[in-house]
Amino acid sequence: MKRTLTLHTKEGYQLEIRRLYHLELQEIQALMFDVISRLPFQDLFAMDDENGFLDLFNGQGEIYGAFNNGTLVAYSVLAFPGVSESNLGSEFGVLEVELPLFTRPMYGGKNRHCYSKRLIGLKNEGL
Repeated sequence: MKRTLTLHTKEGYQLEIRRLYHLELQEIQALMFDVISRLPFQDLFAMDDENGFLDLFNGQGEIYGAFNNGTLVAYSVLAFPGVSESNLGSEFGVLEVELPLFTRPMYGGKNRHCYSKRLIGLKNEGL
């Protein structure tokens, strides 16, 4: 059963948010290529390939999409990298045993996970 969340933007748009699956891979890629084609410097955009998306669909994450009048207009990826080279925790000095628990800090300095708060606290203490 597909669960859908309906949101109304302040501009008056109605968006339906729901989890995406294998069958929607073509829509995801079409949106990604459309966005990339509009960027002034396309080489600065890190693009997932089909295998990356398939890994997400097969248990390494989830993808959620926002639809306006049935058209995919945005998507977001929630990745579960575990202990792998795609886990950015190693770049923050996270121990391998703690990598499955790590989530990186969000943009704007807001933290999503207490582990990143701990790292920042240790950094502030000079450790």
